[in-house]
Amino acid sequence: MLMDPDGAVAAIPDADGQREALLALIAKHVQAEVAQDVAGVMATLRPSPRFEVHPLGYVLNSAEAVAEFYRRTLPLFDKFTPAGTSSTFGGEPNEGNFLGANEVITKDFLIYHGADGTRTTVKCLSLFLFDPASGLLEGEQMFLSDTGAGLIGAALGDDFTTFPGVETFGQVGGLPKPHTSGAQR
Repeated sequence: MLMDPDGAVAAIPDADGQREALLALIAKHVQAEVAQDVAGVMATLRPSPRFEVHPLGYVLNSAEAVAEFYRRTLPLFDKFTPAGTSSTFGGEPNEGNFLGANEVITKDFLIYHGADGTRTTVKCLSLFLFDPASGLLEGEQMFLSDTGAGLIGAALGDDFTTFPGVETFGQVGGLPKPHTSGAQR
């Protein structure tokens, strides 16, 4: 990542337009999330996506597992409002994004509005990986605050790990294996 003297992300060379394509793809992905459009989210992913959900310890190794994740969690999005920088809710397409050659990190600082009137702070960093071969997202690694993990875990339910294509870090031998799209790391 290139930084200017003030610590802001500097322009990253984009001779082939890949950076702009990646930002547009992520904007489409998060717009589909906010719209609770599972098919729209899935249209931004390669046919064999890989997701990781930290600190819950889930590895999603199939399109079916990722779609099930979204079917169970997208209803939460009605209860979120931005509490600061948000790449997903109300932000500009690159607000809060840190760019690499084939990856983008988005950040969301949100308020969850509970049915009982409580307000809870939720923080999330997401690392999106681009698959240049398909022109789609390879997958996502989500890093949730404890409150975010609690909300997502409750929405997923106790039976989520029985869904085909869902594994835990322990089942894959500890921390997940590196992604294999050929993206530079």
